[in-house]
Amino acid sequence: MPKRFTDTGKWDDPWFQDLPSKYKLFWVYILDKCDHAGVWEVNFKNAAYFMGEHLEVSEVKRIFTDRIHYLNDQYWHLVKFIPFQYGGIKNDSVGKSVQKILKRHNLLGANEGLLSPLVGTKDKDKVKDKDKDYIVVEEKTVFDPLPMLEFYEAQLNGMQKEHNNRAWKPLVQVWFKEHLQEYFKDAMHVKNSFKRFYIAGPTKKLKQKIDPYSMKPL
Repeated sequence: MPKRFTDTGKWDDPWFQDLPSKYKLFWVYILDKCDHAGVWEVNFKNAAYFMGEHLEVSEVKRIFTDRIHYLNDQYWHLVKFIPFQYGGIKNDSVGKSVQKILKRHNLLGANEGLLSPLVGTKDKDKVKDKDKDYIVVEEKTVFDPLPMLEFYEAQLNGMQKEHNNRAWKPLVQVWFKEHLQEYFKDAMHVKNSFKRFYIAGPTKKLKQKIDPYSMKPL
């Protein structure tokens, strides 16, 4: 039985909290039933059977329009699935399989939330060049943490509103530079570390003074 990561923070996400119960269940259902590239073979008969609820396709499309790419009547793609599960597409057997699926659906390299180009990763003990900029998440090297953090975009946007709308995305690379080659047990560990960094006011750690809103030198 395949296993995959789940975002336990979704229960605190205002977007998820506001969903009617049957659409909460539907979202969890397709996260489990999609393939390892985030492509769900559309089957509302099965979904309704397991959920015990009737779903209007038009309403589903309206509610999930920013989170699902509707390829056609047969296949839908969860746009943030790959960044969350893998941090990018890896150069291993799983990554190559993911690439084949994306290519089959004309998704490979598309600008639709996949956050391509491909991110090459290796096991930590195989990384030779210690000068590379990366962090390690579950024994995999990640060269760009933004895709992983964008999966928690709703939470981070809420945090931003609570701190005078100080943009969080420009600070990702600042946080990243301060945590090079550090180990994180999972994506949530990365998110929580970045939130602490943001809330603490990361600009005070920089040698050069910058505008915390634009991230440009003062």
